[in-house]
Amino acid sequence: MMGPETPPPLYHHAFQISTHEVDACNRWHLHALARCLQEAASQHALRLGYGYEEMQRRGSFWVMVELVMEIQRLPGWPAHGEVRTWIVDHGILRGRRDMEVRGADGSLWARAATIWALLDARTHRPLRLEKVTREDLPRFPDRRALTPPKFQWNPGNSAPRVWHDRIRWSDVDLQGHLNNTQHLRLALDALPPDWLIAHRPAFVHVRFLREARVGDRIGVRFWHEKTSSSHEIFRTGDNQPLARLHLTWKEEDGPCIP
Repeated sequence: MMGPETPPPLYHHAFQISTHEVDACNRWHLHALARCLQEAASQHALRLGYGYEEMQRRGSFWVMVELVMEIQRLPGWPAHGEVRTWIVDHGILRGRRDMEVRGADGSLWARAATIWALLDARTHRPLRLEKVTREDLPRFPDRRALTPPKFQWNPGNSAPRVWHDRIRWSDVDLQGHLNNTQHLRLALDALPPDWLIAHRPAFVHVRFLREARVGDRIGVRFWHEKTSSSHEIFRTGDNQPLARLHLTWKEEDGPCIP
């Protein structure tokens, strides 16, 4: 009789960039990259015994509370690559998972650090991780993809521009909440297309603060300068921030002409 499968301490998630995941300059959409990271994390959690269905059975679910990415390159269709992901460690209420995104030739495209919390499905309050994680869960506290800076919300003194939208059915996840990858889409959609053509993101830092549901009216306050932008996604009904983002940009050497 075969024994149970040994869960992989490091997980390799292969992917191919699709035509619907790139922009008019054939650059991978930032929210599509984030979706790929989330899928890799979900698949690894499943193999470790902490996937969606298992946590649902236990009356809980995972949420990402912070995302930090350094981006070397945003390839286009039809590039192949893989996400390499592992658990760094966890504290009382939050755990850290790091990732590298590499091309088929092994070249580094991006690296990321993600912070997660486990919430009670009934109360939506955080659960203590040591009560649900096994002692033998593979961790790599000395293997860190990057060193995240402390998130500080300081968008500047100038008046922000504001862009309005609403949460659609296609924006929500299995919990019925705004999917965390959609915050990046909303933030970038607020920026002028001509500016986006001439720049590419090099660094992304996101703090996820509150949930939003289908039909919620939202706004995006944003400030952008030559090499940086700050975005606050908020619910217009009560003016509560849902997420805050800082991005650093690089000018493209030769902007495309879509």
